[in-house]
Amino acid sequence: MSHRIGEYIYEEGGQDWEKVIARTREVLQVLPQRFPDAIELGNALLRLGRHEEALAAYRQPLQFEVVDALTRHQLEQRIAELEHGENLASLKPLGNPWRE
Repeated sequence: MSHRIGEYIYEEGGQDWEKVIARTREVLQVLPQRFPDAIELGNALLRLGRHEEALAAYRQPLQFEVVDALTRHQLEQRIAELEHGENLASLKPLGNPWRE
């Protein structure tokens, strides 16, 4: 399902963010260490202006050792931006490291 979420967003230009949220939550319920899905969840929540939920989604993968140093830095930076009250509309979605 994770692959399908990426196809929907990046290849099909899908923008049903509620659908993305639902599907990424399904993946993370089974595989909580899948940090690319946590990033997509945070991005979808950010797009909908759901600050606190986006913050929680971006924090979630930091508890796992599988997150590489660059992604960890990007997540920590995004968390700091959200904690300091950055305007959500000014924040671009984080890049999914498995799609770059």
